[in-house]
Amino acid sequence: MPTDLANLLDGASGQHRIRPERKDIWKIVVGTIFFIGSMILYALEFPQYSRTFEVESLIKWAMIFGGIVGLFVGHRFARSVKDSLEKIKIYLIFFALGVCFMPLWTSLSNRLLSPHPIQQEQVEFVELQAFKQSRFGLTKEDLEKGLQPSGYYLFFVRNDRIERTQVKTPVFEDKKRSEMIDLPIKKGLWGYDIIVL
Repeated sequence: MPTDLANLLDGASGQHRIRPERKDIWKIVVGTIFFIGSMILYALEFPQYSRTFEVESLIKWAMIFGGIVGLFVGHRFARSVKDSLEKIKIYLIFFALGVCFMPLWTSLSNRLLSPHPIQQEQVEFVELQAFKQSRFGLTKEDLEKGLQPSGYYLFFVRNDRIERTQVKTPVFEDKKRSEMIDLPIKKGLWGYDIIVL
């Protein structure tokens, strides 16, 4: 099977290209569903990154771990392949998949599998700033509506650092700079705190 997988994944056309057997079609379907589902989950999870403290560190460690897991899985598939070029291809495919998708699964598990309760933490309010974004630029309807904000950036000071998070609706509008506000914060499964707004 690993040799067949290597031939199936080979981008070159010609005699090395094989057609999948009927019994292997379900593997391709499951792989495709997993890939498309992961892309959809990435789109849904991406806004949560702005609500996670030290998200750069979370992503960095997830990518390192994903690369290691990918190499391990690649080794399992490449064991019975004799051609060294095919082995390298298999290692690279699984390494890339691990690096690409582990940050998603790490962020989801940090947020959704956390056993810790939400706690109110006092932080120093800096400002609430409206922003406008659109995937297709500004539409005629946007201009007629007077450019309603897409969301708001909430700036605040926590542990002597200015932090920013993104919210859909305005919060703390009555607060002035340097006033204290209560933010609902939950410790994540992997130790990365999350703002629950």
